[in-house]
Amino acid sequence: RRANGPKLERVRAIANDRGLHAIMERRGYNRTSADRCLADEAMTRRLAAERQAAIDLGVTGTPSFVLNGTLRSDLHDWPGLEAAIKALL
Repeated sequence: RRANGPKLERVRAIANDRGLHAIMERRGYNRTSADRCLADEAMTRRLAAERQAAIDLGVTGTPSFVLNGTLRSDLHDWPGLEAAIKALL
């Protein structure tokens, strides 16, 4: 069922198989709202571009912080980030 049919139907099937609808329902979103998000092609393209930009910067997990275009692998929390930002000001 994932390999055939319109893209939106395949995406919905994958989301359902992976439990996305159940997760979203526990957070107060109904299936219709979740499916509307899955159908948003512009947002899909934007998220894919942001993901690729993060990969290109070397991001491998969260939290990750980029300051002035440089991935700061030494920063893992707000106090460290705050100090680094203040140092740049």
